[in-house]
Amino acid sequence: MSPKSRGSNDGWPGGICDGAGGGACSGDKNAVCMNGMCMCPGGYLMANGMCLKVGSLGGTCMSNACPGDKMATCQSGMCMCNSDSTGIAGMCVP
Repeated sequence: MSPKSRGSNDGWPGGICDGAGGGACSGDKNAVCMNGMCMCPGGYLMANGMCLKVGSLGGTCMSNACPGDKMATCQSGMCMCNSDSTGIAGMCVP
């Protein structure tokens, strides 16, 4: 495939696999290549074009809670950092 015909989301969830031999998803470390497409594995959901772990910062809440990050709370169905913490590298830190 020529660079001009490649999609802008290649290597990202919902896009075509890229990388060596087209078998990788270089855009999102959590995505996996399945049948030529980048998909989110079990325990992850696609949000804002990325695979986010359920119950962790930026991910979907589990039963109105965020067990993947003790400093995150469920806000509008998404795990967000508490007011006394900041999101850094996918985690809430004080």
